[in-house]
Amino acid sequence: MNQSTQPNEYKNLISDMLRELRQVLDEHVLVKTLADLQGLKLSQNGEVLAIEGDPQAVIQGMVDKFVGLSNMVVVKTLQPLLRQCPWIKLPNVEAREGQSPSHV
Repeated sequence: MNQSTQPNEYKNLISDMLRELRQVLDEHVLVKTLADLQGLKLSQNGEVLAIEGDPQAVIQGMVDKFVGLSNMVVVKTLQPLLRQCPWIKLPNVEAREGQSPSHV
């Protein structure tokens, strides 16, 4: 942790990130997505209770999880349409029903 950065600043930043994400995602999805993120403790309603360890690693972990989630949402949304066009080959979107795309 940067000596000039206080733990509360990280907590505030993560809270702000969650507030922004609530504009596009259900609170339940937020909490469930972050439930196993090492170093971050959330209440059931998504309030930041504690940050343990390296807060920058926690923030990076959050970003990684939500980028992965957004990829999965896009793939699941587009798969039915793209299956109707077998001549289009997109490896990251061709996963069959019930399978995860290769890069998600």
